[in-house]
Amino acid sequence: TIFEVLTSEASYQRSLSLALDHFQNSRKLSDCLDITHKHTLFSNLPAVRDVSYRFLQDLEEALDRDVFLSDIGDLIQRHCPEFHRVYIPYVTNQMYQENLMQKLVCNTALSLLQFFPLISRGRILLKHGELVRIFFQEMGIGHRHRLSAKPVYIHLFSDLLMLSRMEYGRFLVEDYASKGQVKADDFKAKPLGLPELTFLLRLRPNHAGVNCECILKANCETEKQHWISLIGAR
Repeated sequence: TIFEVLTSEASYQRSLSLALDHFQNSRKLSDCLDITHKHTLFSNLPAVRDVSYRFLQDLEEALDRDVFLSDIGDLIQRHCPEFHRVYIPYVTNQMYQENLMQKLVCNTALSLLQFFPLISRGRILLKHGELVRIFFQEMGIGHRHRLSAKPVYIHLFSDLLMLSRMEYGRFLVEDYASKGQVKADDFKAKPLGLPELTFLLRLRPNHAGVNCECILKANCETEKQHWISLIGAR
């Protein structure tokens, strides 16, 4: 239990930093939001991160002194006033954040805002980036198929994988599946007439209960292997 306190606090600190450094400081996101909306979405997150960071530092220093963290109760109690100071307004604002997120969701498409809970401690963003999705185009009897490609953006969370496209400065989710239902396989691309650096992504099943596969192309071999490794990790 003591070890879980330490590891979960470290994970929480990374999530807070991602929310602030990547999303709050995003120029594209700022262009879509007015000052009031931005304040509602991010509330007092900087103060929450500062308190969390100091708590994590004290935890790590205590671990260096005593691997069993025998004084963890006193340490947590010492930080309680700071927890109360920042978390009461933070939690109070949650209702307004959720209402605003619903208003910001696009038309019939799913928005990334639906899937990235700024307040959740359980979901961690493991990797994200743009890849190329390869499609086969049938050319009719007697003709070889032709390949086409389009960019696709991948968000890999600790419990979820999403495939999105960028449109009007925001991500529109095209497909997603729980991480436990997703697999990535390497294969020899050249004999199949496919570009190098491609790998197979399988969603079995996806959010709609349908098994689907897609061929993705990375920018380099290192990136390809990193995606395959992270997707396959359990």
